[in-house]
Amino acid sequence: MAVTSRIQSAPVDGVEQIGAREAAAGRIAASLVEPIDNLPTLPEMGVVVAEVPDAEAIRGHFVDSQVVRYAIHDGTVFVLRVWHGREDRGNDIK
Repeated sequence: MAVTSRIQSAPVDGVEQIGAREAAAGRIAASLVEPIDNLPTLPEMGVVVAEVPDAEAIRGHFVDSQVVRYAIHDGTVFVLRVWHGREDRGNDIK
């Protein structure tokens, strides 16, 4: 079975929009690298997430418009999630 790309038949505007989204995603990812790399040095810099069972271990850190949710366990920082701050997370806080 032949595999075709939908992008090949997309109008030029569609291709430009995809490229712009990829560029924006790259800029966002690049802006997160340094703050996330700093978490092991300053793990308490994020705010405590009171809604979770082990509130002292789970923290949230805001980087521009992104939210970085991370856990501290035995001196190690684990990044759990990253999302846009305007995203409606509903009850999905854990």
